[in-house]
Amino acid sequence: MIMYPQDRSITTLLLAILIFLFSWYMAVYFHNRLPSVKHQVDEFNAINARTHLRKLTGFGPRPAGSYANDIQALAFLREEIKKLNASSVGATKLELDVQKASGGFQLDVFGSGLAHQYTDLVNVIVRISPAEKNGGKTERSAVMINAHFDSVPQGPGAGDDGANCAVMLEIIRLFMTSTEPELHNDVIFLFNGAEESILPASHAFITQHPWAKNIKAFINLEGAGAGGRELLFQSGPNNPWLIQTYINQAPHPFASIIGQEIFQSGLIPSDTDFRVFRDYGKIPGLDVAFIKNGYVYHTENDSEERIPTETLQRVGDNVYAVVKVLAGKSDLGAESSGTTQVFFDVFGLFVVSYPQWAGIIINVIMMILSVVSGIINLKSLAKKTDLTMKRIGIIIAISSASNIAMLLISILFAFLIALLLGAIGRTMSWFSKTVILLSLYTAPTLAVCMAVLAAFQLYLEKTIKSEDERKCLTRVSWFHAAQVFFIIPCLVLTSAGYNSGFVFSMSLMFLLLSQLISSFKLPAAVTCLCCGSSQWAKYILHLCTQVIPLMMWSYLFQLILTIFIPIMGRNGTAKNPEVTIGMATVTFTFIFLQSFLPVLATYRKTVLKWLGYFFIFNVVIALILISAKVGFPYSGSREAPAQKRLVIQHARRTDHKGIVDGGLLFARQDYHDTLELYDISEYANSQPITEDMCLQNLGCGVPISKRKVTDMTGTSWLSVDPPVFHSNPVGFKEISRTFTGSQINLTLEVSGTTWVTTFLSPVPGVKLLSWSMDAEKILATSTWNDRDTFYVTFCQGLRSVPSRFWLLLDIDSSLVVDAGVAGDILDVVATAHHHHGQEMRSTLLRSLVAKFPPWVSLSAWTTDTLITTI
Repeated sequence: MIMYPQDRSITTLLLAILIFLFSWYMAVYFHNRLPSVKHQVDEFNAINARTHLRKLTGFGPRPAGSYANDIQALAFLREEIKKLNASSVGATKLELDVQKASGGFQLDVFGSGLAHQYTDLVNVIVRISPAEKNGGKTERSAVMINAHFDSVPQGPGAGDDGANCAVMLEIIRLFMTSTEPELHNDVIFLFNGAEESILPASHAFITQHPWAKNIKAFINLEGAGAGGRELLFQSGPNNPWLIQTYINQAPHPFASIIGQEIFQSGLIPSDTDFRVFRDYGKIPGLDVAFIKNGYVYHTENDSEERIPTETLQRVGDNVYAVVKVLAGKSDLGAESSGTTQVFFDVFGLFVVSYPQWAGIIINVIMMILSVVSGIINLKSLAKKTDLTMKRIGIIIAISSASNIAMLLISILFAFLIALLLGAIGRTMSWFSKTVILLSLYTAPTLAVCMAVLAAFQLYLEKTIKSEDERKCLTRVSWFHAAQVFFIIPCLVLTSAGYNSGFVFSMSLMFLLLSQLISSFKLPAAVTCLCCGSSQWAKYILHLCTQVIPLMMWSYLFQLILTIFIPIMGRNGTAKNPEVTIGMATVTFTFIFLQSFLPVLATYRKTVLKWLGYFFIFNVVIALILISAKVGFPYSGSREAPAQKRLVIQHARRTDHKGIVDGGLLFARQDYHDTLELYDISEYANSQPITEDMCLQNLGCGVPISKRKVTDMTGTSWLSVDPPVFHSNPVGFKEISRTFTGSQINLTLEVSGTTWVTTFLSPVPGVKLLSWSMDAEKILATSTWNDRDTFYVTFCQGLRSVPSRFWLLLDIDSSLVVDAGVAGDILDVVATAHHHHGQEMRSTLLRSLVAKFPPWVSLSAWTTDTLITTI
């Protein structure tokens, strides 16, 4: 039976706080720990990698099709690779190929279609193999490493993904200068030239390049931040041997099945080339990404100096160690796919991994043992008191229900606070100052906890006369209430097939350990250290058993905050981020409390009441300060930017009647509508895009800035003179049509810049049956006026030429007249985006950009939109 000191002095509380703070800051330490930089020639040299990174990012932003990407970056990579080839000591040989590819495909983005057609995209591919192949084998299995050298138009892309390209170049050097035994498999390095255009270059390689068919495993290197540790957040599908190789070989592991399940749930608005290699190449792989400082992701601040050299050392050490082993496997790809793995690192020191079926067994065992321990305690308590087992069971059930009620009430308070902050326009105060979460959401959770514990004491005072029995029941019932809390999500997640349930069974295991320790008589030496008090000794031992689970939960919560808080700056305008972040903070606060509930529950009602008042006061003060603008979300600090993201398009628009006008399109990327920006006259005078506008016009009648055709919340339009374009005007026209019965085959042509986005919507009575992007699959993006709408992008390399594609449509007989069609069959909106070059920003746009404060990150370029029918 769990024992706690009878004297509920401030010391017990201070010890609990000390244990929590120790656990929290140990997790902080492990999250920030990076290896030392090495200087040996035969090891990964991060100094060399930094030199490559500085040169690559020196070309500035590198969107696909730009001179910086398709000429300068390409030439840099070819030159560096040739130098590395010249450094070979003769054990390996290097082959270099530059791929220019065209094609089309479709992605299923969580039930929403996204179609691509691409032309002349560039990939740089390196294959390293033994200088002489044994046994006359002409084809060998291969392992691939992928990173992309293009960037978004608004930033130099150091973290995303120049750093990983630099790492790959240094790994090539290591293979070329290695004198180790012959490789059993080739190593392919794919320097991907168009990832930011929504993954077309990886599709071009994996479906068209002759080397792709030999690849048996891959590592995809990405960036959703800058610096820090790289997280392995996806693996498989299945193929446990691959994750096991990472576990056994990576010297600095950082991996979690929780990250994989969160990413694949769609909560993170991003995707990587991993999806293309997995779905189109049917290849197992590992997906690795930088996650720290996600504030600079896809901004002008994603620069080389923000990447610590130690970060390059870390990812280089890990990738080289894993790839070297995979390249040396004699049976690469021959292993059975196996089952899904449960995997998680322990503070970056090592990784624990086991099959899904073993995880289910462990979870079930922990849940059963927890129930059994409760029954044993119930029987033991019944023998030592005058209470029946039924009476004790009812009290434990009430405390367990009160515990769950505590969580639900705390979540309700968080939801109400989120609604209040949304109503007064003061959301996201924590965006650049995470500590505010303590006052906004942790404090009310603690206040609710104090209130529920005090109410439980009142209940016991009315039903149990003996004070000793009340104290004993309080300790035991709240200990088992904590067990019940962890059992519920563990059971739900395990039953639903999620592997993340391990984190709850781990807490159950350490609670059981605490109970086991308390059931034994402690040695005299142990009790002597605690002033001869067995109760104090067991209390301290209980706190010690909670250090590991508290560290693991702190480690996880810090990971969640690191990923999700910056994401709230680009998560769109539809959902109040206070709800997401508030509920996450409440949940983790509640989880942390479970280790301390039994001791908190034994404090007098007066103490609990005043603690509750203190926490409520904290919340009120925080709300007052935030209302007074102290909680301004953004920071333009050069050292630690946390910027608001805003898209601005200076647009020329041509409607279906040929009328040309112009305007400025403003599109917020986050929920917070910042009043300070209304000091800029153009922004203040712009008019919101309304739902009626979106219902009347495909794409709301404005340039395409989102994949949604109806929800344009946070988007506004100001009529101004259109920009003047001297080249690459947008165009969309019919080339030919062929009738076969009730079907019509349309050949269409779209022209413009290297990045053109379109909405296609067949009129009522017309159905899209097939198309050149993906002849086997048709998936609508959304609906508009009960009509299917398709979002299609056209991405091109340096030479922008018209793109042709075909659609096969089924026509209702009522629309067919004399082997022709009466009226239009297709509504079209096409927007050409000037992501680079001299026409990227007009004079008006440049002057407007200069008006914005440094705490705003702008994605600003000119666009040319055509609204037409076919």
